[in-house]
Amino acid sequence: MSDLISRGSYVEVWKGRMRKYPEKEEVIRIAIKRISDEATEKDRKFFLAEMEVLKMLKPHINVIQIIGCYTLNEPWLIMLEYAQDGTLFEYLQKGRPGDDLQEVEITSNARQSVKLKKKRLDSYRLLALAAQVANGLEHLNRFKLIYYRLRTLSVLMSKGGICKLSGFGFPQDIRERNLYESNSAPIRWMAPESIKDNTYNVKTDVWSYGITMNSSIS
Repeated sequence: MSDLISRGSYVEVWKGRMRKYPEKEEVIRIAIKRISDEATEKDRKFFLAEMEVLKMLKPHINVIQIIGCYTLNEPWLIMLEYAQDGTLFEYLQKGRPGDDLQEVEITSNARQSVKLKKKRLDSYRLLALAAQVANGLEHLNRFKLIYYRLRTLSVLMSKGGICKLSGFGFPQDIRERNLYESNSAPIRWMAPESIKDNTYNVKTDVWSYGITMNSSIS
């Protein structure tokens, strides 16, 4: 593990590297979820539930994929594919429609130069991002999974502008987890029945999706 990416109520997420195959030297970048030393039994239950869901879920380009896991000794770890471009929120902020294009030229000598251009997100690109999130949700629905607190900050971005969904589970696990972490609930993105009755299903996912897409273009 190298740099700390984020910290949650009972996990830390770190950058890391691991061999792609045990018998080869090829190394890939990964994100490592590490359970904190102060985690309660409830926290450990949620951690294991997330790990099992990731293990049973078939791969999809718009869903974060598990690389490996470790629970033999402390600390427990989940190794995930690394989303190098941060969150969808950050991705949208970097190329918001209406922002002026910026071009920076880096010159090393009289013959060589590198131009870096900030690309603006047009309506076609925004539609493609929306479609990717919808594709990920559809894949999760095939396995009876519900997204947990969908918003632009919870959608990850990998190389090439590929959306990756993370933070999902079975409805009962999601309801229990949301009650446990109610103080951090993103009320703005949640369906009325989720706020009032702690209900999570495909319909509440669709509501959160609509709010997320609206906030992405406003």
